[in-house]
Amino acid sequence: MVLAKGPTMVETGIAIGLREGTYGRLAARSGMARKMRIALGGGVIDPDYTGKGKVILRNHDKADCVFKARDRIAQLIIEQISNTNAMELDNLGNTERGEIGFRSSDLNPRDTSPRMLGGSFGVRYSNS
Repeated sequence: MVLAKGPTMVETGIAIGLREGTYGRLAARSGMARKMRIALGGGVIDPDYTGKGKVILRNHDKADCVFKARDRIAQLIIEQISNTNAMELDNLGNTERGEIGFRSSDLNPRDTSPRMLGGSFGVRYSNS
C-alpha cells in the first residue's frame, strides 16, 4: 500500500546481476502516473549491487493506493555507461512513433518476448 500524500518504499522481490559497464535505471510507468498519481523516486541500480530491488513510490493522490502481487509498478532499463559527447542537431528525422507519447506504446503492442538488445536485455512479466 502506498499511503496518500506520501512516499513508500516497495520491495520488488527481484534481484538482478548487471554486466560491468552497465547500470539499471528504474523508471515510472506513465499510465500509473497519469491514472493513479503515483510517481517513482530514486531508481539507479549500480552494477555491483546484488540485493533485491526496491522502488520508492510517492502517492500524490488523496486516497491510499493498493497494489497486488505482480502488478507492474516500474520499468527496468539496462543502460550502457558511456562518456560520449552529445551534439546538437537541427532535425532528428522521422520515426513511426514520432512525437506520440504517454501510453502510446500500449496502443500498438509489439513483440515483448525477452531479447538481446545491444548487449542488454528486455523482460516483460505477465500475470499468466
